[in-house]
Amino acid sequence: MLDYDCLCKISQCLKDVDYLKFCKEFDITPKIENFTENYFTVNAVKLYHSGVDLNTVKDNLKNISPKQQFTVEFVKQFKDYLNWKDIYLRSKLSEDFLRELGHSLDWKSISRYQTLSEGIISRFKNMVEWEGICTYQKLTEKFLRDFTDHIDWEAISTSQKLSEEFIRDFQDRLHWRHISASQKLSEKFIRDFQDRIDWQLVIANPEVSEEFIRDFKDRVDWIFISGFRTLSEEFIHDFKDRVDWDLISGSQILSEEFIRDFKDRVHWELISICQKLSEQFIREFKDRVFWTHIAQNQKLSEEFIRDFQDRLNWKAISGHQKLSEDFMREFQDRVHWATISERQKLLEEFIRDFQDRLHWKAISRHQNLSEDFIREFQDRVHWTTISEHQKLSEEFIRDFKDRVDWASISERQKLSGEFIRDFKDSDEREPTIIKSYLEALHTNTKII
Repeated sequence: MLDYDCLCKISQCLKDVDYLKFCKEFDITPKIENFTENYFTVNAVKLYHSGVDLNTVKDNLKNISPKQQFTVEFVKQFKDYLNWKDIYLRSKLSEDFLRELGHSLDWKSISRYQTLSEGIISRFKNMVEWEGICTYQKLTEKFLRDFTDHIDWEAISTSQKLSEEFIRDFQDRLHWRHISASQKLSEKFIRDFQDRIDWQLVIANPEVSEEFIRDFKDRVDWIFISGFRTLSEEFIHDFKDRVDWDLISGSQILSEEFIRDFKDRVHWELISICQKLSEQFIREFKDRVFWTHIAQNQKLSEEFIRDFQDRLNWKAISGHQKLSEDFMREFQDRVHWATISERQKLLEEFIRDFQDRLHWKAISRHQNLSEDFIREFQDRVHWTTISEHQKLSEEFIRDFKDRVDWASISERQKLSGEFIRDFKDSDEREPTIIKSYLEALHTNTKII
């Protein structure tokens, strides 16, 4: 059997959980020096109860993880060194803990960030922050009835799920604007309290039927109805003189037949942006639609674009429509080449044919280029962009080591350890990220 001194020397070669197990097995008092900072941060309470003296590192306790199970004994000894804001926010404190230390805790934070039972709230009713309790805790209506003189009625109206019976019983204490916005109310209840509710907020409830809106057409907010409710075309037709047609055009899904019937009421710019239109419909209303928005927001065939080439915005066409290379060749003097370079998928042969029109920085970023192609156009491509956005082999990077951007290569390319070692000592090309990476590999873990 090894003697105690020998066991202590062996223990000094161990770290963290291995060290702690060894000390426990051989009844050795563990020392803080043998725990890494990371282990200490997440296990400080466990170490304390394992006999580790934390007094030499108590100033570091403010940085420990709040997700540990804090004990009364630990907190009593180190309460002045802990980050209480973080503990209240992220740690789950037991009810026994709260009962034992309740009179020395910050109940405003506890009321807002901890999940509390109604029993705990009752016990500390004169210490809790009732606005926080009513906003962040889930409370039963029985509890609310028992503490009517404590609860925050505005917070209750907004944050608690209330029955219509409860709302009726306390109608003179609740905040009706919040009730209208936050509570699920039946149409019967709304009828009964039509003079108290906020009609704009109640109508936002999708369960309020169009039939109900018809009954209260003189009370509802038609701007709100037009923009924030999903309406049937029949309903819009029946209330065509009340709805807001700009909002209808931009917010409702309308059939082409409906738009045709109300062509003199709808907002054609919004129709061009927000509605899905067929090419036949666009042809029919070619003098009403907004052609820039048509080019940006509608799916158009090349035949249609060809027919209306003098009305369409070609920059929008180049960026928002899927164009074939044959079509781009046909309209090479109309398409917007900077946008084509960025938004269309181009073959290398096409890029080669139009190399003097395309924008090479955009090509370098947005097109999938082979290494042979990059070699061929090495004096035209944008090398920083190539280094960042193209997938490059290590052989290619070696061949163009004086052209690639090494910061981008280091960050974006997948590099082998051998490649990194070959270039880590290059004076002018030494990439900061590679250098930092290598240094990290050889840095010992910090010990407290």
